[in-house]
Amino acid sequence: MQLSLLLNAALAVTPVLHQGDAAEAIEVVAASTGVPPWELRPVEVGQLFPGGGVLVVGHAQPAPCAAAPSTNAAVRELVSAAEKRLVRQEWAEMRERLAAAAAALPCLGEPAEASLAARLFFLDGFAAAELADVPAAESAFRRARASQPELAWDERLAGAGRAAFDTTATRTSEGRLALGPGLGDVGTLWVDGRLATLEQGVLVLAEGEHLVQVLQPSVSTYAVRVRPNNPVALVRAPQARDEALGAVSDPRGRLVVEAAAEGLLGPDVELWVAGNGSLWHVRPAWEVAQVRPRPAAPIPARYGTSRVLVGLGAGLTLVGGAGAVYGWTEAARLFEDPGDSDDAYAYRSAWHDTSQAVGAVSTVVAGAGLATLVTGLVLGVEPRTASMAVVPTPDGGAVMVAGRF
Repeated sequence: MQLSLLLNAALAVTPVLHQGDAAEAIEVVAASTGVPPWELRPVEVGQLFPGGGVLVVGHAQPAPCAAAPSTNAAVRELVSAAEKRLVRQEWAEMRERLAAAAAALPCLGEPAEASLAARLFFLDGFAAAELADVPAAESAFRRARASQPELAWDERLAGAGRAAFDTTATRTSEGRLALGPGLGDVGTLWVDGRLATLEQGVLVLAEGEHLVQVLQPSVSTYAVRVRPNNPVALVRAPQARDEALGAVSDPRGRLVVEAAAEGLLGPDVELWVAGNGSLWHVRPAWEVAQVRPRPAAPIPARYGTSRVLVGLGAGLTLVGGAGAVYGWTEAARLFEDPGDSDDAYAYRSAWHDTSQAVGAVSTVVAGAGLATLVTGLVLGVEPRTASMAVVPTPDGGAVMVAGRF
């Protein structure tokens, strides 16, 4: 039986996002939905927002800074070096220098210049097209347009790149970037070198990579890939760990949790979210589920008999006990003064026998009452077998869930 529980736990596939007691969260979901607890696994909300400071959460993690801290002047120098290869048509060497400039962007310690980023990716797209790498050319041109939407073709250039550039004029797909707990001031967010304009804390972006910068209290720069239907969120820990589940009633809060869950659990994952007395089913759309209490066990018929026996036994024990104490105490007291007359002695002797009889009968009654009381208590104990499940946690541990579901 234990081996079976462990095997079931190992195969658990539906996460339960919660805050606090893991076993309680599993019980709430199991009682409300009928899903067996061994088919669920708890995920503490803190695991979605590790570390501190500004975090980017989502399936695509931010590109790390691969070089020393950079400046726009350093990026401009690399772009200028690449343009010198343009005249000599050294496309491979040109792309190498542009790649170094692109790698320096996530290392910027100051706001990026939109025109500089647009020129960088425009030249990269042109060189890629000359090397017949059309997918790379279109990707670079899209990044150039993200930094400068009004970007026009450089008429001084001629070649295969013009066709690839024109195909990127229409945005084909979009993704979403959400601001989460701790980042309510939208004035601090720059995307692709431009101040971001958000609606209710959410920014719609073209699919692909974007340069995201948070400017307060210091500049934090991220190269983030945005994908359709899979949001990315910026949050600040530890506020996100404390407030994320309380904000799921708001569309932006759901986007933040969805992005963080995707980053930890994978895209389009099915999960339950239990927090603040509410329950959500994400599949992948969000649906409100009714929170139901754990079902009460039916009261067996023997409970009525148990109550009668307990009451009767308690009464007999009290009455019999009181009678036994009185009878035996009175019988012992009658022999304290042996100097009485014959008539007094005869009376005392008769009363002594009566007291002994009362004590004996009362003792039997008390014993019968105690036996009845114990029988009633034993009958009232439910012979329940615990329903237990071992539920795994993402950190390699497990929680034991016990109860009736």
